[in-house]
Amino acid sequence: MKKKLVFLILLISFLFLLSGFRNIKIYGTEYIDTKCNYSFTINQTWVDESLACNGYTGTFQQWDARVGNSPYLDAIDDNDTHDAVGGAYIVEYNNGNKDEGWFTFNDTSELGFGFTVNFTFRVSCVDGDNDSFYVFYDKTGSDPGTGTQGPFVSIVSTTYINKTVTLPGTFNATEVNNMRIMLRTSNEAQGDNRYVDYVNMTIYRGA
Repeated sequence: MKKKLVFLILLISFLFLLSGFRNIKIYGTEYIDTKCNYSFTINQTWVDESLACNGYTGTFQQWDARVGNSPYLDAIDDNDTHDAVGGAYIVEYNNGNKDEGWFTFNDTSELGFGFTVNFTFRVSCVDGDNDSFYVFYDKTGSDPGTGTQGPFVSIVSTTYINKTVTLPGTFNATEVNNMRIMLRTSNEAQGDNRYVDYVNMTIYRGA
């Protein structure tokens, strides 16, 4: 009888505690239970990790050329005259609103949330006159459309340079592992040939 009573008390206590957690709010890494006036903190580790491009779906194939082997942007292997043996890159010669993607990336083994996501592109153009593209991203990995319009990448160099852009907001680990991007050309500066040789994704989170 005493064992049943103890079990009943523990069960009621657990259900009461559980009912309070339905009112949890999250601020950064601090969890505040607004019903029970209770808070606790989850300590997340510091992360700064580079994730290489590992795939190309070919869902969008509107740029003029994909040179070399898929996924095209997984290695720094083109040169400034675009005749490197074994080099791979993508190029659009003169048109805006041309889509190319999706490009996918290696997974992270990190857990949790609060990741800032950067993309670094190795790019060049024919005349150094602000030939450019927009980065569209999909954090679900299954968007049937073109995803969300993200940063603008301006190319102002006739030789390859690195350009880094940051997605707005932060993302959780599942979204990071689902992340893929599509590139849409822009002719805001009467764009000419734009080349992309390489891209990687970097995730960052402070401790």
